[in-house]
Amino acid sequence: MINLSVFFFTIGVVIALFIIIFLLKYYHAELKSKLALQSLLDGDPELRPIQIPTYGDPYVVLLKNLWHMLVLRKNDVFRIQDIIKKRGDNKLKMGQIVMVNQVFVQIWDHEVFSEILMRNNHFCKLQNIVSSFNDLFSGSMPFSEEHDWLRQRKVITPCFSLDNLKMLIYIYTIVGYKITHSLKERLNDSEEDYAIVETKEFLSKTIIDLFGLMFINRDFKAVENDFSTKRNNFKIIEDNLKNPLRGIKAYDSNPTSKNVLFTKAKEDFKNSIRKIIRNKENSPNQLPKDILDFMIQSNTKYKIDNNNNDNNNNNNDNESDVNENQSLTENEILKNTLSFMLNNKTPLQSLFTFTLYMLAKHQDIQESLQENIDEYIQEGIPPSYEQIKKLELLLFVIKETMRLFPIVPMIHRRATHDTILNGYSIQAGTIVSLLTYSVHQDHKIWNRPTEFNPQRFSKLESKKRHHFSYIPFGAGARTCVGVNFVSLSVRCILAILLRGYTVSFPNEKFLAYENEDFINKSPSTTINPIDINLIFTPRKVQIDEEPIVDIKNPVSDVNNNNNDDDDNNDNNSINNEQEIDIRNIKYIENDNNNDDNNNNKENDDNENEKTKLINDE
Repeated sequence: MINLSVFFFTIGVVIALFIIIFLLKYYHAELKSKLALQSLLDGDPELRPIQIPTYGDPYVVLLKNLWHMLVLRKNDVFRIQDIIKKRGDNKLKMGQIVMVNQVFVQIWDHEVFSEILMRNNHFCKLQNIVSSFNDLFSGSMPFSEEHDWLRQRKVITPCFSLDNLKMLIYIYTIVGYKITHSLKERLNDSEEDYAIVETKEFLSKTIIDLFGLMFINRDFKAVENDFSTKRNNFKIIEDNLKNPLRGIKAYDSNPTSKNVLFTKAKEDFKNSIRKIIRNKENSPNQLPKDILDFMIQSNTKYKIDNNNNDNNNNNNDNESDVNENQSLTENEILKNTLSFMLNNKTPLQSLFTFTLYMLAKHQDIQESLQENIDEYIQEGIPPSYEQIKKLELLLFVIKETMRLFPIVPMIHRRATHDTILNGYSIQAGTIVSLLTYSVHQDHKIWNRPTEFNPQRFSKLESKKRHHFSYIPFGAGARTCVGVNFVSLSVRCILAILLRGYTVSFPNEKFLAYENEDFINKSPSTTINPIDINLIFTPRKVQIDEEPIVDIKNPVSDVNNNNNDDDDNNDNNSINNEQEIDIRNIKYIENDNNNDDNNNNKENDDNENEKTKLINDE
């Protein structure tokens, strides 16, 4: 009994000593960092040290991060923002921390941003992929090393050009009318004169349908609540992407029912996309209907260019092999398609959600926006690109939303060489984090930064700011390829939605929320919205009959349910007219076969009319 008491006493003493040592190291590190920073700021700039001051002991920092993540469950963005606020308006907007053996430099100075983002030979993009998703994303552009990244970027960037996206504007129209039709059905089933919508779930279905149509020309019919194989597989993979346990070998290898379902969903989804790719490659002359078509066409162009270069250089032994293997393999096309569809859904969904929240909170701005939309968007006629381009206030609203709630709140780069940044030494291997969220909230750049003011982005006001003070999609050579896609799709869908409905909160308490109150504070490196139900009330300009427009037919995945072999018949029906019950819009399916000249001529006429409708309506 005595020995047991001594044992517990010893354990208690050890724990107490550990706590005392931890506290002493913590306060010593804090005092040391404050003194280093103060001496740096007070001293002669020409004599400042070449090393960025380190804040905190490496192991103290590690324990603090674990405490914030596991106990306080605090979002990384806000944890870093709290540290910045404690430091006040220091001249040096850079800080360095060391966690075990890895050095991290955090920067919230927009002028230093330009040094990093424009020096591609000194800072590369981080390549980070969870092992469970290697078979889905490994080898795709976002997860490739520098040489492969550059090669793939050359092929993929033209796919997202504004000219290409303008050709696909009818897809955004389809999704917009899917939303309004779904709201109309809810109103018909309700005794109230408004519809209450579960925002998170509703917008999640909207983005699933948008990506299905946009990337592979398949209507998943998620908004209509129709279930299909591809949609179910998409949802299973998406849910597992959010699982923090993925990547732990013991968890992934455990043959549980969830893991078996996840593995099957991955293989089925990959195989279905691979079949679509092969069908498209076997029909090279068809009119582009989605991003995958543009990717295959761009890739074909590079194959031809490479063959020509190979022939020209065939007899020249001194010629370098720069132009060899510049095109994408079938597997790389597959991996990039999967990466675009699965990794970009949550950011786009968050942008839609935050925009609706801001409009619901600021009814005066919403009213002005609707007046602007009524001026250019006509009843019963899907909007054209030229009409969407005239909605300047809508563009300002979206930009201001991305300022307050950036899609990418932190941009990470790794130093490839020892270099000097803003006069300070950066060692190779250092991870540099650009805190875009902090810069977007800097009161020295933005007047009243927490206020929602879309007019900040008028041409006159934009000219007054530094170019790198607003970079929601990054900047430089690694700017997100989807900039035009996000801007055009969100504007078109919101224009159709706000043309017919006014959005508001179900409770006035949400009107008193600060911007940060709309953000989910749980552990994450991104900014995600909390889930609030929204009220959609029909406006007086709401049309009774929705438009009838002849456009190319996106293949409905419901019609191909559990039978991916039907993908082989995408181009085998001539002028087969299908009515898809989303809004009385007719989808015309056209054939590219050359068996019948008369039918081909009829199809060519239809294609010309549709192209004219899309570009010139």
